[in-house]
Amino acid sequence: MPSVQLNPYFGKRGQLFPPLPEIESPVIRLQVFTHRSFYARPIHVFEDTPDDPSPDNERLEHLGDTVLGLAITTLLTEKYPFLRVGPATKVRAMMVANSNLAEISVKYKLPEHLRLHPAQAITLKASPNIQADVFESYVGGVYLDQGVQAVQAWVNKLFAPYAASAYEIARQQHSLLPLPPSAHLLAKGVTTGIFCNPSYSISSPPPHPEPRDLANMPTIGHLALFNQQIQRTNRQVEWIYSDGTEVMVADDDDANTNAATAADDGDSGSVATSDSDGKSSDTMSESDLLKGRTLDGAPAFKKRKSAYTAVALPREVLTKGSKATPVWYVKVMVDGEYYGRGRGISKKAARNEAAKEGLKALGIEVCYVRRRSRPVIFSADLG
Repeated sequence: MPSVQLNPYFGKRGQLFPPLPEIESPVIRLQVFTHRSFYARPIHVFEDTPDDPSPDNERLEHLGDTVLGLAITTLLTEKYPFLRVGPATKVRAMMVANSNLAEISVKYKLPEHLRLHPAQAITLKASPNIQADVFESYVGGVYLDQGVQAVQAWVNKLFAPYAASAYEIARQQHSLLPLPPSAHLLAKGVTTGIFCNPSYSISSPPPHPEPRDLANMPTIGHLALFNQQIQRTNRQVEWIYSDGTEVMVADDDDANTNAATAADDGDSGSVATSDSDGKSSDTMSESDLLKGRTLDGAPAFKKRKSAYTAVALPREVLTKGSKATPVWYVKVMVDGEYYGRGRGISKKAARNEAAKEGLKALGIEVCYVRRRSRPVIFSADLG
């Protein structure tokens, strides 16, 4: 994943930055700071001979990388015991990014002790990759010299502020407020809450609080029920995806104005369409949408100027994702008519939210009840 700038807090003057643990073994310490350029041995050797092992720090770097990953995973498990595996992996990746390890290495002045080839010394000492490598090598040296407990104690103090900063960034990336209800549902007096109208409830809601972000919202039930209803009535459904970069158009009457604005501003984006099975197909460019063309060159239905011509999302709720955590928007069309929209951190999650609106447009309400400690989904005809 791309490097993310973290802001660890070690006190106003950095007084909380932990001291560097000493490596007592002179042999290990010497190897920790020996770069491979110092001896300039061949690098394409499969294995060293027992009587002449390589004296550089590459093996310690390899060992330190693994030990550091274990120590940070242990730290995250203790500090955030309920963090799911996916977000925990992203938090750890942000923490051990080369930029952070190089920053720590420079603070400890580790590159200054490197033994390098004289012709490359200045360049290598200034390289962030070499700075990060010598830090991992030092971690491996501490592990061999004092054991895993010494490494864990050091890592807990050193990386706790990095963990807090990375955790906040990951949480912000995953926290998406639900979209406002579509106008065609509001006109019918239908809301889009997770739980159904109380008059249709057959028991109390689940004890868990209502999710505040799409990352925790249910991704099953609505989509399956929506597909069943569509297949039962033999209707055609189309899912139109977007990553949130396309131009937002309030309605068809304003489409030309907004399209011209997009052309002037140089906005670009792409929208992927999918068939009734929800499988993603090719990608169509924003220019094709603005010209009213579909993938096969045919005119787009309803003079579609953008993926969300009929959706009209406010700018403040249009969240763009990142490479680490994408945000998908989807609009569901049934027989060429707009039925609902959704947003999620995956295409499936976005389809499920759009299907929830689609079900209500079809006159079907979905409820969650508790039965034998498990949620049950049923439908009730609103018509």
